[in-house]
Amino acid sequence: MFCPNCGNQIKDTAKFCPKCGKPTRAAGQAQQMPSQTAPQPSMQQQAARQTAAAQSPQAQRPRPENAAPVQRQPVQEPEPPQKKSPVILILGGVILLIAIGGAAFFIGSQKGSDKAAAEETSSSEDIWDDWDQDDSSEDENENRSGETTDVTEAAEETEALAETAAPTINLLSGSSPDLTGLTKLNILQSNTTQSSNAEMVNANHIYYAWSAFDGLPETSWQEGRSDDGIGESITAGFGASYPIKALTLRLGNHRSQDWYIKNNRPKKLRITMGGQVFEANFSDEMKEHVVVFSSPVWADSMNLMVEEVYSGTTYRDTAIAEVGVYTANE
Repeated sequence: MFCPNCGNQIKDTAKFCPKCGKPTRAAGQAQQMPSQTAPQPSMQQQAARQTAAAQSPQAQRPRPENAAPVQRQPVQEPEPPQKKSPVILILGGVILLIAIGGAAFFIGSQKGSDKAAAEETSSSEDIWDDWDQDDSSEDENENRSGETTDVTEAAEETEALAETAAPTINLLSGSSPDLTGLTKLNILQSNTTQSSNAEMVNANHIYYAWSAFDGLPETSWQEGRSDDGIGESITAGFGASYPIKALTLRLGNHRSQDWYIKNNRPKKLRITMGGQVFEANFSDEMKEHVVVFSSPVWADSMNLMVEEVYSGTTYRDTAIAEVGVYTANE
């Protein structure tokens, strides 16, 4: 407390102010309070107090009355450990999570890189395999293309050959074949020859090659040899090249039915025109046979050769009475 007179700080129990020497408020209060007999302490309590006073330094060293009261320095108790702020904990947790996430990302990226590298390697191998397959496919395609080209060329060649192939011949049946649209060539006597040099002439008939083209059925060419005349032939020139489409032939001696039977008749003839060769087989009939070519044969001459015969009853002379050559009108 403070002195009511001078304001000096004094003890609460001081009766006089050590500075001004005037009595304090506590002294006045003590005088006014009735005296009361304080309870006497026991012997044990007095002994304990004496022992404590003897041990106290202040008890050993009496303080002068005028000395200023000793102010005790407040004992600084150790500050309790401060609790960590929740913000710091949160930041620490965030940093820890970031570190864990970064580590996981790094590991994952490494695995991803390894996987990507493996996939890239596999992809590269696949690309090489694809290139190899593409090369193989291209080779196969080229081979197939070559084969297709070969087949196409072969087909075109076949078609070309078919177009340029030798025409075939057909023998028309019937006694009066239809030759409408065809023109008969006029064969000159000077353009006819025969392979045999034998002179087939008697008092009434001439049997040279011209007799087969003179337009008279009663006259005929006969080969003139003593045998059947196999291999003998006659030739007629046309004076120019024409598209020959059909031939008419009266085979044997057509002077009469009797002469027809007595002489040999051609059974098979080889026909040569325009560098092409045809073979025709004929029936043993006294009629006009018609040979038609599947397509016109361009030729400037014709040769007929005897290959087989029907034997005559009396003579071995093979005869051809009449030959007609017809061209296609263009």
